[in-house]
Amino acid sequence: MPMRYSETAKESAVVFGTLARNRDAIVLRWAELLTSQFADFYKMDDVIPFGNQFFDYMLETDKPLEEHAFFSSVPSYCNRMLDRGVPSSVILRTHQIWKDCLLAVLGAEDGPGPAELVTAIRTIFARIDAFENYVFAYYIDHLRRQLQDREGTISSLHEDRISLIGKLAASMVF
Repeated sequence: MPMRYSETAKESAVVFGTLARNRDAIVLRWAELLTSQFADFYKMDDVIPFGNQFFDYMLETDKPLEEHAFFSSVPSYCNRMLDRGVPSSVILRTHQIWKDCLLAVLGAEDGPGPAELVTAIRTIFARIDAFENYVFAYYIDHLRRQLQDREGTISSLHEDRISLIGKLAASMVF
């Protein structure tokens, strides 16, 4: 599938081209770092497909986050992370590792000038940050709902306990 670029990205076509040529290496390096640092939470078979989808999202800057197909996967992504008990700090680190992998590729090649490189990096990092912000908003909302549900369950159990104690006390009186 051909990559689409916003006006800003068109100015940075060399950088985007460099990243596109190195796509497999970037995704693989990211997956290796992620699975080695957080083996309890991430498996290579899950991480590689996610990395490929994230890569497409990252470079398709002409499409707003909300309109990108990848956006609709955020709720299931967050639910998987919550089900696995992945701490928010680990999720944050996954995006930092991603940025490091991009910078490693861009720093290793002779290519675009500093202005073009900075423009492209700002565009790409803004895209990654937008995704990260949405993930954390959903993640925190989901955690908040879970806490409220648990609080309701605890309150209900407490009321049941008080009621049972009252019934037990009343039966002892007779």
